[in-house]
Amino acid sequence: MKYSPIHTLTLSVMSTLLLCLAAVWLSLFMPRFGMGLTESDGQLRMNQHTIIALASPQQRVLLTHKAILEEPDILNGLIEMNHFFSSQGQLSQMLLDAAAHATPLWLEDNLGHEVVLTATKARWQDLPASFWLQLLVGLTGVLAGVGTWVFCKQNAAARYYCIMGIALALSAWAAAIYGSRELAMPALWFRMLSDINELGALLFGGALVALTWHYPEPYKSTPVAMYALLTVTLCWFMLLLQWLPSIDETTRMPGLICYLVAIVIMIFQWRKHRVRPDLRLAMQWFFLVTFGGIGIFLALIFIPPLLGFPLVISQAMAFAAFLLIYLGLAVGIVRYRLFNLGRWWFTTWLWLMSGVVVIALDLLTMWLFGLQAEFSLSIAIAITGWLYFPLRRYVWQRLLQRSTPSLDAVLPDAVHAIAASRSVDDAVAGWYALMQQVFEPLESSLEPFAKQVEGLSDNALVMAIHSPDIQQLLQLRFPAQGQRIFTDSDKILAQSIGDLFSHAIEALHAKEKGVEQERERIRQDIHDTLGGKILSMMHASEQPEIRTMAQSAWQEMREILAALDNGPQSLMSATIRWQNMLAQQLEMQNVCCRWHNALLNQADTPLWSGGDLLNLGRIIQEAINNAVRHAQAHQVDVKINEQHQQLEICLRHDGNIIAPETWQHGRGLTHMLQRIQTLDGQLQWCITDEGWLQLTITIPCLDSE
Repeated sequence: MKYSPIHTLTLSVMSTLLLCLAAVWLSLFMPRFGMGLTESDGQLRMNQHTIIALASPQQRVLLTHKAILEEPDILNGLIEMNHFFSSQGQLSQMLLDAAAHATPLWLEDNLGHEVVLTATKARWQDLPASFWLQLLVGLTGVLAGVGTWVFCKQNAAARYYCIMGIALALSAWAAAIYGSRELAMPALWFRMLSDINELGALLFGGALVALTWHYPEPYKSTPVAMYALLTVTLCWFMLLLQWLPSIDETTRMPGLICYLVAIVIMIFQWRKHRVRPDLRLAMQWFFLVTFGGIGIFLALIFIPPLLGFPLVISQAMAFAAFLLIYLGLAVGIVRYRLFNLGRWWFTTWLWLMSGVVVIALDLLTMWLFGLQAEFSLSIAIAITGWLYFPLRRYVWQRLLQRSTPSLDAVLPDAVHAIAASRSVDDAVAGWYALMQQVFEPLESSLEPFAKQVEGLSDNALVMAIHSPDIQQLLQLRFPAQGQRIFTDSDKILAQSIGDLFSHAIEALHAKEKGVEQERERIRQDIHDTLGGKILSMMHASEQPEIRTMAQSAWQEMREILAALDNGPQSLMSATIRWQNMLAQQLEMQNVCCRWHNALLNQADTPLWSGGDLLNLGRIIQEAINNAVRHAQAHQVDVKINEQHQQLEICLRHDGNIIAPETWQHGRGLTHMLQRIQTLDGQLQWCITDEGWLQLTITIPCLDSE
């Protein structure tokens, strides 16, 4: 029968909870005598007594502070550990006999006083906080591991992450059981649990090496994972058979070596995938959380005994470092899609934990207040609804969800970009800049619209959205600088922004169409009315001066009509028109005008709008008129050249020279400055070495297409 991931996860939760109950039952097997023994300055104490022995009518066993060791593997060598387990067996038998047969039992202090002990039935309230902490650590590890693996069973990294969680549970739960004993427990149980604890530690190290070898992708095809797990299994069998004199060689050193090997593999993985922005942040978070938490545990529990120093913290408290690991990885799964899991993974866990919380609160209220089942269930549901669900929502929103901008927040920027758009290209550019600002992608590209499909892809790491003019498709990759993935709300927001700019582009098209229609009407009116009258003057008048003026007016009218044409026009053809238009006028005034047009030798000349060409022609015409009218010039040279996307026109003449800085700006000069400003160009006058006055016109020369 094939189970779905949800069914498998539910069964795993139930099985794990049953194992936790079994651990509690084993911890309560031994009777309790209310000893409250502690260690101080290498001595065993109970209240104000320094305890030296446990005695009964049949036997007396000397006690040292080592009898209440939380973790026996800190002892020096296997010989001392074997003696410790033997002593534990003897003490536990005395305690069991005293509880079963009501045999008197007492503790002796160093002053010869006796403290009589009375057996009581063990209760779960008697278990220390360290027991519950280690139980929680193991529960978190196995549930996080299994909960990750069931959703991506084909992922080798998830499989070894699951093995790490199970190994952590084995180690933590075994340590929780024997670490919560009051004084002693049966030697066989104690040794078996200690061996399970060591197995969990070794298996955790081997799985860590396997995990780093396969995360985020297998480094190579070499079966390093199998070698690592076989090696730690061999070390464990060597520990069981006691082939080496100390636990350092079979557990601590292999564990540290696994940690160091995993770090080396991590470095190689980072170098291999450092160019992958979709993996970079996820790897940073994964390695920081994992190796940081494990490093803390090793530094507190493994390294001091290796160097001959006592532990500075209890093993149970050090296990809290693993809580940071698994809680941090849960956050990483939500934020960075570790193991290719999304936020639905965390949502699934919240759903399952909701049921667990209700059941736990129901049992707790029944036990604390002695209520009937129906009343306790009602109270449990009320507490869950009033406290747990609001707290869960707060944690989800504040800690795990990165806020994404809403349309209300983006709307002012969108309106500003639309208002600043003077053309369709401006609107598309404003839309593109706004999309970059809102989603902050690591990468973006514009593709032909026909080749791509809109929507989310590549596990929501990529979002494609069409441009407002429906000509291109924008692909955004790795939002928020790679710190999150795209969501459906991002897609809706992007479509809403695109719709706003699409409406703006429609309005621009309507405006351009209206302007074009009005321009065409004006062009037609000028051509039909003014053009007809000028032609009549040219053909009907017998006076040469009037015909010349009419021809000049006809050329002027053609320039104006060309300016009304919104399409791109050739600069070379425009210069030819200017040359022909000015030739007759200058010839009548006995002025020689020489044109040096470098554009005639170019295959492709720049294209300009009609309005820009009109402004440029008026500047040239005004400059030549000023040279003839005010300076009485006889020779005018005009040089036109275009290079480096810049048009340069030099006009110089031999007339009466007045220093440009002494000029008074009249209407003609003012109009020239206004027109050049419209073209984003510059006018510069100077006196050449030959004593001629030169005007240099420079204008950015960008094709209008």
